[in-house]
Amino acid sequence: MEDTEEFVKKLLLLNKQLVGIFKTGNAEILKDMNKTVQELCDIQKRSSELLLQSVAPECLIIGENFNHIVTVMRTNEGETMEDSTQKAVNHFLHVINDASVLIAKKFQLV
Repeated sequence: MEDTEEFVKKLLLLNKQLVGIFKTGNAEILKDMNKTVQELCDIQKRSSELLLQSVAPECLIIGENFNHIVTVMRTNEGETMEDSTQKAVNHFLHVINDASVLIAKKFQLV
């Protein structure tokens, strides 16, 4: 049960970070989000709790899509995000958000 509590805290933090990015467009939040995504996925992978094992597909989606964000950001040239980069990042953020909502539903948080 300890892993579940830690996981839920990270999931709530991830959702807060997503809201922050969607509201402000502040790409600096991605740095903190990277750590949160990594910790969330690590908790899920190491846990033997059935509920956490059941969200493995969603955690995989979150991790993969965040990796896509990192890749896209690295291709961006210049100080500000190009339109194509912004569109791609927004797409991946929405996929991450959808996966986190699915997890929240499995945990009966929404």
